[in-house]
Amino acid sequence: MLARKSWILLACMLATTAHAGGTANGGTESNLSLGATSRGIGLGGAFLASVDDASAVYWNPAKLASLERGSVILTHMPIGFGDATLSFAGVAYPTLGAGTFAFGFQHLSTDGIQAYDATSQALGSLEYSETALYAGYAHAIAAGTLGALQVGATAKTFTQSLTPWSSTGAGLDLGLACTPRRFPDLGLAFVWRDAIAPHVRLDQTSDAAPATLQFAGTWRTRATRTTTLALNAGVDHTGPLGWSPRLGLEAGYGSHLQLRLGSSRNGVAFGLGVTWQNAALDYAFLGHESAATQPVSVRTEWGMRLENRLAARTTAREAALRAQLQDRLEARLDAAQAAFDRGDYAAAVDEWKVVAGLDPADERAERGIQAAGAKLAETQARDLADREQVAAHTAQFELGLRYYGQSEYALARDVWAQLRQQDPANTEVQRYLDKNEKAFRDQLRAQSDEAHRLEIAGDWVDALAAWTRIRATDNQRADAEAALERCRMGLERQNARRWDASRGSNANVNAGTNAIAKAAPVSKAAAAPFRDAVAAYSSGEISRAVTLLREVRRLDPANQEAERLLAKAERQLLPLGDEDRARVREMYLRGMSFFTANQFDKAIEAWSKILDVDPGNTSVYQNIREARARLRALQP
Repeated sequence: MLARKSWILLACMLATTAHAGGTANGGTESNLSLGATSRGIGLGGAFLASVDDASAVYWNPAKLASLERGSVILTHMPIGFGDATLSFAGVAYPTLGAGTFAFGFQHLSTDGIQAYDATSQALGSLEYSETALYAGYAHAIAAGTLGALQVGATAKTFTQSLTPWSSTGAGLDLGLACTPRRFPDLGLAFVWRDAIAPHVRLDQTSDAAPATLQFAGTWRTRATRTTTLALNAGVDHTGPLGWSPRLGLEAGYGSHLQLRLGSSRNGVAFGLGVTWQNAALDYAFLGHESAATQPVSVRTEWGMRLENRLAARTTAREAALRAQLQDRLEARLDAAQAAFDRGDYAAAVDEWKVVAGLDPADERAERGIQAAGAKLAETQARDLADREQVAAHTAQFELGLRYYGQSEYALARDVWAQLRQQDPANTEVQRYLDKNEKAFRDQLRAQSDEAHRLEIAGDWVDALAAWTRIRATDNQRADAEAALERCRMGLERQNARRWDASRGSNANVNAGTNAIAKAAPVSKAAAAPFRDAVAAYSSGEISRAVTLLREVRRLDPANQEAERLLAKAERQLLPLGDEDRARVREMYLRGMSFFTANQFDKAIEAWSKILDVDPGNTSVYQNIREARARLRALQP
């Protein structure tokens, strides 16, 4: 037992030299608390809020969440005159959505130490080492004014070995970090080191490093066009040692050279860093009365940045969706062509209509519907004797199919109703009329559901536009006129509230500075033309509505409802160009991408934007209605 205690005493003395100011028992810090990298030691360990490589698994696990690429770092640190060596290796990789994972290894060792017992008898050569394994994880959480709050933890094992004994314990470090949204150059950090301390036992009792609380901040600024400065400051509290400060200053010249100066209870340090592309070489010198150290670190990054990986994933998903959509289109086109080739022109029309619904910009669907319509018309013509009647019937049937393929169900209904009057026994006309009526009712139901939703949300401009389209599509709907009146009254109430608010604010304006008061009659003067413009728009007089709304904009530039309604009206007067059709296709595909990913709210937003470009595209309402139904099904 006496010899064993002598060995332990020797280990404690060795540990004192190894970490320059502590011992390995429960009264002071761990031997590995000196540091892990040249940059950190050169800054006095005060850079807990700015560490940006894999060594964050040691310094502050929360900062792993700030990594944009994979990171690897290696450190070699001779202590004293070859008395001991401290090494560190770390690797970290940020995932796209599951946070950042990191692993680290740290090892302190010395050998060739002659041991003696209490009677000065030689006991042979000893080897002493301390080894830590780290596994870290961090994730960023949105936190309002705090910006992205980074939270991390490092689980670790600590092994202490003294020939021939060894002992291992497990522990945990916790970290927080943030960059306040209003102060993007400021970083804050908190680390609770050894929140769970590893317990090791080489003798009768187990030893554990006491927990350490660390607070740190970093402030970055650009001194000149090519020079940056970062001031790092922090304070630690360890039970036996109390409070102690840490300071670090880092100056960077361009993107290739960094100079560092730091101070902590371990002593004064300085450092130098050289960076080239994705790699860096760092050196530091830490002087201490008992032992000095000169760590050298090599670090590098690999892989694409997170934003580029996200963009690549989005591009890949969109490409996959486009490919999937194209496969569906091609399958439908093949089915349509097969039906056409075997003479089943009605089935061909239905297949091509599905293609037109999946991709409104696909011209093959339109050509196919026209070709099948012509064939169906020819078939119809064979049943009619009168040549003039044949020509008229053929033209009408083709026109009805064209309207049906374009989802213009009201126009198609009128055409096929006339054909049925001319030939009541024609089952094909009756079949298409029945199919058209069902599609027409579904379309109107989707439009009216959306219009009601817009009313409930108080969006009177979009609600007015929706009900106007509904009445233009079906002028026999009894509820459309009442809904349009509600929209007109809602817009007038909004305008009146603006007038009242303006008049109330003007009452408090000093007579000597009455600019607002002079503007008040302008808003009131715009009320009448705005009311007339709304009435004209809801009645389908789009050109007159545009003229009146432009006058409202001149009289009342702040009237946002008038401006939105003017944009819709002007859009309705313009034909769709190639660029507009491309935008409609892009928004349709984007909506499909969100829909297939169960992001129904974003799908609704994307498809709703189609109506801003193509107000007459009523077929999109069915997609929006389906997305809203799916969204309601997901809600508790």
